[in-house]
Amino acid sequence: PRDNWHVVPNWTSFDPPRIDRDDARRRLSIPPGGPTLLFLGGFSRLKGADVLLRAWPSIRAAAPDAMCIVAGIVPTSRRRVARVAHAFLPLIGIRSDVQECERLLRGEEGVVTLPVQPGVDDLFAASDVLAFPAREPHFPRPVIEAFSHRVPAVASDIGPMRDITREGSLGILVAPGDPQALADGLIRALSRT
Repeated sequence: PRDNWHVVPNWTSFDPPRIDRDDARRRLSIPPGGPTLLFLGGFSRLKGADVLLRAWPSIRAAAPDAMCIVAGIVPTSRRRVARVAHAFLPLIGIRSDVQECERLLRGEEGVVTLPVQPGVDDLFAASDVLAFPAREPHFPRPVIEAFSHRVPAVASDIGPMRDITREGSLGILVAPGDPQALADGLIRALSRT
């Protein structure tokens, strides 16, 4: 019966350490400067990395000094089969998530890619807004972590996002899979910072 249910959310500290923005940027090798977006999820299509990278030119046009941190990049496999597939599949029109994101990044400025990090405190200290353009519902831990660091989030309007994101306060909900809606939401969030 429903009255016997009790939801225990995935735990995250709502009292994160206070970290100086410039110190965090130095540790992450991110240049000082303008407003910064954060995306946690590497080049995952499920998490919407390609949607963010398609939105990036519109964001840069509206905020030329903006930067984007794409964290969680997993190194390309050193296995021979993976290397051969990575080279051969695009020749027949098939791209992996990584290859598609690498293609979208070509020629784009202001995007910093970082490997998987042991923690997120420096990433949030260095950022002004989190992008969570997920294509499918899954547990939105990055959004919860963003809120715990008092960083606003622009997230896809899917799954549990309506339950944890209050439109207009710390969050903006946008149509999933829509680069222009994401760009508009992120530009709006950056204008508030």
